Amino acid sequence: MKPAVSISRDNFVVDGTPTHPGRTWNGHRVEGLLFHRRASSAAFADANPKTRDLWTHADGTPWDIDRNISEFISVLPVWRACGLDAVVLSLQGGPPAHANRPVPPWQSPIRPWHSPAFGGD
Repeated sequence: MKPAVSISRDNFVVDGTPTHPGRTWNGHRVEGLLFHRRASSAAFADANPKTRDLWTHADGTPWDIDRNISEFISVLPVWRACGLDAVVLSLQGGPPAHANRPVPPWQSPIRPWHSPAFGGD
């Protein structure tokens, strides 16, 4: 059975109960809040053949979108156990590096990668 998710006044409610009932953090009420993580690089795939090889996984292996998505999905239960309620995916993706990092001399400051949400077909 799928959970019933709704909003009641200023609370997120799942199956009739506000999220995180009775909980506080540092003296602030968190009941009814939706803890989420923005995961823009979870679905990142570079369609630009000139920049595709710039990306690697943390272990140094070439970037593989299928591996990245599988690893993202596999960690969701861990995050959920820590209290995460939702993830926000950017279908445009985001590069697997911080976009505001200093631009290396070999890379254009224009950020030439291309991560479309959908193929042309």
